Amino acid sequence: MVGDAVSQQYERLEKKDNVQRKERLDLARTCRMLITGLLIGPIQHTFYVQLDQNFTDTSRLGVIRKILLDQLVMSPTYLFMFFYISSLLEGRTIKEANEEIAEKFIWTWIMDCCFWPGLQYINFRHLDSKHRVAFVNVTNCIYVVLLSYIKHGYDGFKRKSSSKS
Repeated sequence: MVGDAVSQQYERLEKKDNVQRKERLDLARTCRMLITGLLIGPIQHTFYVQLDQNFTDTSRLGVIRKILLDQLVMSPTYLFMFFYISSLLEGRTIKEANEEIAEKFIWTWIMDCCFWPGLQYINFRHLDSKHRVAFVNVTNCIYVVLLSYIKHGYDGFKRKSSSKS
């Protein structure tokens, strides 16, 4: 919820003309983001518990293995679930969700690959497992600002694809 509220504030500041400018927090959107997070959260939690149980090595190589699994398994899963669940909660069809994923997935995953590996290196290598939840929750608030902006406010992907036609 916090990440989406921050994203909406940024979107308000970004809109130049008053016709497009939103004056109030879109509480329904923020609630949809909350529900999306509540549905994805348990799956992520289970993944990271299993990752810690099956990959206990905290050496550099062990941590790199965990980061690769995170980026190649959990990250795409998370992003697909994020776009599908949030789209369906908005009342969109599966076809519309697929179109949004086709438009935004690869760039969102690239952003994810820039954002998380360094943070996960610190997380997996230097933090005790009991502190990881707090660390990931704080960093995830920042990440959700980016995700929410990509989902709701950023139209640069459309500009690029429409300029080719």
